[in-house]
Amino acid sequence: MNDTGRAVCALINRSIFGGAPGAQPFFPDAQSPLWPSVLDELTAHRIHSLPERLVTPETVADGELRAKWLRLCEDDRIKVLRVMAMQQRVVRMFEEAGLPFVIIKGSAASVYYPQPFMRAMGDIDLLVKQADLDRAAKLLEEGGFSPYESEEAVSHHLSFIRDGVEVELHRRIGGVSPDNTALLALFERGIDERVNARLGSFSFPMLPPMLNGLCLLIHINQHLRVGIGLRQIVDWMMFASSELDQETFSKSFRPLAASLGMERFAVAVTAMCKKYLGLGSCFDTSGADETVVDELAEYIMNKGNFGHKTGSRGRVASAALRGASNPFGLIKLLQKGGLSRWKAAKKHPILRPFAWIYQLRCSMRELKKNRVSSKEMRLLRRDGLRQRRLIEELGLDIDNKLHSPPEGE
Repeated sequence: MNDTGRAVCALINRSIFGGAPGAQPFFPDAQSPLWPSVLDELTAHRIHSLPERLVTPETVADGELRAKWLRLCEDDRIKVLRVMAMQQRVVRMFEEAGLPFVIIKGSAASVYYPQPFMRAMGDIDLLVKQADLDRAAKLLEEGGFSPYESEEAVSHHLSFIRDGVEVELHRRIGGVSPDNTALLALFERGIDERVNARLGSFSFPMLPPMLNGLCLLIHINQHLRVGIGLRQIVDWMMFASSELDQETFSKSFRPLAASLGMERFAVAVTAMCKKYLGLGSCFDTSGADETVVDELAEYIMNKGNFGHKTGSRGRVASAALRGASNPFGLIKLLQKGGLSRWKAAKKHPILRPFAWIYQLRCSMRELKKNRVSSKEMRLLRRDGLRQRRLIEELGLDIDNKLHSPPEGE
């Protein structure tokens, strides 16, 4: 990890834990030339508001940079308030209609932070039971939310917008297959067993703690292949710090993660948080492979929020990850993207089997536009192979398939 990355980790550590021992110590002095690149890195990972209280003349001497940083924090604070106010409106709508639901990610992650404004929010994520999806969609439309088609290749949620605030209405957790009936049932029971949470004057229902943490871990796994950022890692770290002591992990969370094939992954992510971000009291992670932990940290730093830092090149590496030893995996990935982007295929079912060709042509045009040379293509393929090896070492399925929890979990 380079000096900027080490400084970012030290800043997260000091912001949340006050500079707790255990993380690699590297905090720049106020005059350091690293501060501009530190802010760029934090922004790429969408966590520039996390250390706001430390953005002082004693920490960052450059007044112009400091002012820019604080403006970004103010913009985040305004966005969080807008999102939370709209979320409160949605909560009232659903509660008055007697429609059971929970908030996932977003504010359901913020509850573990020392201050809610430390975590940026982009939209509102609601999880409802599959049987209630149509009713929930109608309720949102009646409440003034307009449906729209997201550019993402998604089937697990519907998208709505009102006054610039997006709502994702989930029929299931992203990353959970519609065929995994046991896991779907587990989260539907979580909706029935929802708990009430509060952030300042805002209240909302969320999943019970262990299922909420599982949702955060699945979210990291879901986006890992394209690129997950530090925001989602910090979400997990704050949950683990708040909820997972050794006994709770051993008795409640570990069996659940193991049943989904994610126990080794949970341990590695937590070990990384301890080594690089200063996570202290938590469950024992001494069994984690330190080389894998270091590779995971480097990979996450290089990606940014949902692969923001790598752009189209990162998508090529992701395709290489799937196609390196399984061409059918690559075609499947292209088909998924084509179905989400090709309007003609959405309108004419006869075209849908050829969606992968459409997506391949789009990808080639994008690469040409970005002037990706054949040499870079070889490097990207090498990166894809490296990602594949890391994902396998984390004990995860290369195609992001989750096991089914035993009945009764």
